[in-house]
Amino acid sequence: MKPVVEVVTAAYPSPAEPHRAHFVESLVAALSEDFDLEVIAPRIYPDDPLLEERKGVPVRRFRFSSGGKILKARKHVPFLVKAEYAASAFALAKQRIFSRRASLVFGHWAIPAGSVAAAAARLLFRPFVLMVHGSDIHDYAERSLVLKTAARFAVRSAKHVFAASGDLAERVVGEYSKPADAVSVAPSGVGEHFRTAPSRDDARVKLSLPEDARVVCFIGDLVPEKGVQELAAAAERIMQARTDVHFIIIGDGPLLDRLAQHFEKAGLLPRFILAGRVLNADVPSYLAASDIFCLPSHGEGTPISVMEALTVGRPVVASNVGGIPDIVEDGETGMLVPPKSAEALADSLEKLLDDDGLRRRMTENTESLRHDFSIGRQADSVRKVLNNLVQQRR
Repeated sequence: MKPVVEVVTAAYPSPAEPHRAHFVESLVAALSEDFDLEVIAPRIYPDDPLLEERKGVPVRRFRFSSGGKILKARKHVPFLVKAEYAASAFALAKQRIFSRRASLVFGHWAIPAGSVAAAAARLLFRPFVLMVHGSDIHDYAERSLVLKTAARFAVRSAKHVFAASGDLAERVVGEYSKPADAVSVAPSGVGEHFRTAPSRDDARVKLSLPEDARVVCFIGDLVPEKGVQELAAAAERIMQARTDVHFIIIGDGPLLDRLAQHFEKAGLLPRFILAGRVLNADVPSYLAASDIFCLPSHGEGTPISVMEALTVGRPVVASNVGGIPDIVEDGETGMLVPPKSAEALADSLEKLLDDDGLRRRMTENTESLRHDFSIGRQADSVRKVLNNLVQQRR
C-alpha cells in the first residue's frame, strides 16, 4: 500500500480558475505515483465542486465566505471571514487526516493553509512538512504580528521545510530559526508541454498578432504586489513612443477593470490582449507569440511563470527580488530591475525591444536552461524527504 499523505494548500486549480497554483497540482500529480494523496483547498467560486478528481487525485474544498475572490484580491478581509476560513479548513483537515489514517500532512504556504495544517497534524500526532512559496513569508507574514506568529508556528511545527528559492530558505533558517538541515530548496517545476511550444509565427496567427509586432507578455495576479501599476506606466510610455509594441496580460484580479479603462482612455487598448484567466495548456502559445516576458513583482519566491518563459526561450525582464536572480542571469538570459520603478522597467524593456541581436543572444542562452526546470527534479527531492519521514514513523 502507498503511504497516505494529506495535502493542505491555500491555492489549487479548479474548474473556475484552472491556472491557479498549477505548479502545486503538477507536484501532486508527480508524487501520486508513490503516495496515496488527497488535496484540501478553499472553495473560492460557488460553481466549484466541493469534491472532484483532478489528475487522478481527489480534491476536497472547504466552504467559507470568499465573496468569489481569493483572499489577496480583497482590499480588506474581515476578521470573521479569516476565522471562518481557519475553522472550516481545520475541521476538514482534521477529519480527513483521521479518517484516512494519514501518515503525513503536507502544507503549502505557511499562511493561511500551512498554519491550519500544522495545527491539525499536531492535534493528531502526525508529522507535518511545509512548502513555502515566497508571498507567504516575504509579504503576508509581514502584514501583522498575528500573521507573523501564524507563519512562525507553521515553520517551527514542520519536520522539514521546502523553500521555493535559495533566499527564501535562508530567511526560514535565519529569521524563523529553523535548523538548516531541516530546510531544502525545491523550486517548482515546469510542465512538459512548455518544451513543445508552437513556433512564434504559428502562435501569432492563432492570437491575431501582427508578424512584425514587438510583443511583451505578463502573467500573474492583477494586484499591486505583482507590479501591475509599474507595468502599466512603463507600457504607456513605450507604446506612446512606438506603434509596433503590443502587450499580452494574462491573469485576473482587482486591477483588471482599471487597466482596461486606463488604456482605453489613452487609445492604446487595441494593442493589448487582456486574456484574463488562461488554461495552463494554452500558456505556451502566448509565450511563444511574445518577444519578451515581464514580471515586475515587489516580492517573489521562484516564480513559475519566469521558468515557463525561459523554457519557451523568451528573455525575461523582472524585478531583482526573491528567487528571480537565481534563475535569470542579468545580461545573459534577461534583465533585472529594481522593484517599484516604472522608469527602470521601461528602460530595460525598451533596450530589449530595440536590440534584435541582444534578444536573439538571450534566447540562445536560455537553451541550456530548458531542461533544468523539470517537475521531475522537484518531485524527486520532495519524494526523498517524504519517504524518510514515513519510514521513521513506522
